[in-house]
Amino acid sequence: MRLEHAELPTGLVEAHKQGCLVLFVGAGVSLPAPSCIPLLDGLAHRVADELGLGGAPDVSSAPEEMFEELEGRGLGVHAAVRRIVGESPAPNDVHRAVDELAQAGPAIRIVTTNYDRHLAACLPQNVRVYEAPDLPGDEDFEGVVHLHGWVEQEPSRLVITRSDFAEAYMQPLSPTLAFLHRMFASSTVLFVGYSADDTLMQYVLRAARGRTDLLTLHPRPDDPKWKALDITPVGYGHHDNLPLLLSEWAQRAGTTRDQHVDWVTRIVTECESLDGLSDLDESYLADVI
Repeated sequence: MRLEHAELPTGLVEAHKQGCLVLFVGAGVSLPAPSCIPLLDGLAHRVADELGLGGAPDVSSAPEEMFEELEGRGLGVHAAVRRIVGESPAPNDVHRAVDELAQAGPAIRIVTTNYDRHLAACLPQNVRVYEAPDLPGDEDFEGVVHLHGWVEQEPSRLVITRSDFAEAYMQPLSPTLAFLHRMFASSTVLFVGYSADDTLMQYVLRAARGRTDLLTLHPRPDDPKWKALDITPVGYGHHDNLPLLLSEWAQRAGTTRDQHVDWVTRIVTECESLDGLSDLDESYLADVI
């Protein structure tokens, strides 16, 4: 499917139409204004400020290591993260566009590592929200899955520190790993706003290689890490194009019969030959005929 800012693979479009697509939402979605929730390194600096530590915290190894140290000193890291994220004032255009696309398909299927409430806030109130560690028990889930918890839970339930991640991913019969393996084995997964830089998730993704279709929307599709992780990148240019792309895809997916008739009528009226078709109109006709 050719859209203004990207060419979407046919398999991705079909997975969305059939309700087999999971939107895996990362921290990059909550970064733009007015949400302004920092990425993990930035969150570590905000936590240090919140706890009155002063100076730049050492996040050279991994932020979860710093969080582990501070939590071990009894400084209330979980509560600080919950306060900081909970103060984010409103969803942004990317949250709304992700939810618009999810609602344009047969089933709302969103998984996120984010702690904020903004995805759920843009959806109907009857959409189920799963809170870690109470994750879906089957692969055909519908709703929003907060893989690492969210601000509506008690702070201690958030997966933040090294020990939290070890408990969530490394314990025998881990519900987090079981859920991810079921999801990757049965669904097409599209990463949105997700860097895939964290080592733990890279191991999970490598284990999923060959079991399902993994794709990402990313402004740097030529990054070699996508090939290493067997993830198909779909580039969209500048970050500002992401909500426009998602919204256009949602609108195309939700086109009614009458709207299709109007679109085809316009094309036939305006174009005297196939040579006069725009790329968008040519792609549209290929999709619907």
